[in-house]
Amino acid sequence: MLTVAAFGFAAEFVNTAEPAKVPRPPAELAEFFAPPKQYQSDFAKFRSPFVFADGRLVRTPADWQRRRAEIRSTWHKIMGPWPALIEKPRVEVVNTTHRENIAQHQLRIEVALGGEMVDALLLVPAGELPAHKCPAVLVVYYDAETGAGLGAPLRDYGWQLAKRGFVTLSIGKPNARIDFGDHSRPRGEPYLGPVGKPVRVQPLSALAYAAANAHTVLAQRPEVDPARIGIVGHSFGGKWAMFASCLYDKFTCAVWSDPGIVFDERDRRKENPSGSVNYWDVWYLGFD
Repeated sequence: MLTVAAFGFAAEFVNTAEPAKVPRPPAELAEFFAPPKQYQSDFAKFRSPFVFADGRLVRTPADWQRRRAEIRSTWHKIMGPWPALIEKPRVEVVNTTHRENIAQHQLRIEVALGGEMVDALLLVPAGELPAHKCPAVLVVYYDAETGAGLGAPLRDYGWQLAKRGFVTLSIGKPNARIDFGDHSRPRGEPYLGPVGKPVRVQPLSALAYAAANAHTVLAQRPEVDPARIGIVGHSFGGKWAMFASCLYDKFTCAVWSDPGIVFDERDRRKENPSGSVNYWDVWYLGFD
């Protein structure tokens, strides 16, 4: 999986028969693609990721693959293991409309825990099936409309990418229903898992599970290249995209912004009122 800035993502994936090499970042941004020199190889009190749980060092690429599996297994044990992924998710078409040269399909897709159906908006550039299948992007946020350009402004990643030749699928929380009539509505209740059932998977991991199944929905589309499916998200969606891509290897590329990437152990509302690193909120990793 590639984790790159948005410009690299577009250059890598848009309308190419074979994925290109990731371009070098512009000179003015290059320093932000590597740790500052004073912190390189300085893990402070934290152990290196290149050390197995039993203390052995990672010395070869094969070792690293085993260590990656160990890290992922540890996270699943902490957050709660996923059930089996859905091999052929159900897809229900609610309606189809057209915006400019893009077909918009309002869908209900079987991707969440317990086989729960989730509202989604699929954007497909118009025209005959291309000679080479298209790259695709999953856009995650509080609601499906925003990613498709029908909600909060300046976060219409799905719409902008569709205009550039991508197939995009925008989803919100499993309990968020599409409502084209109210773009200013509150974000609704937190998603904790299927209603009325015990919470066995931390909510952020449950969202990652839904994203993994949404990847399958895209991969099974006739116009999509299953080897070129990425995920993008901002803020709430940034956390969602980051965890989904780290827990599910089939995302070829991931782009996230403003997720908060450091766990803050403090009560942020008492000690750091302006802080936004809230992984321990109940709807992320703090259910129990």
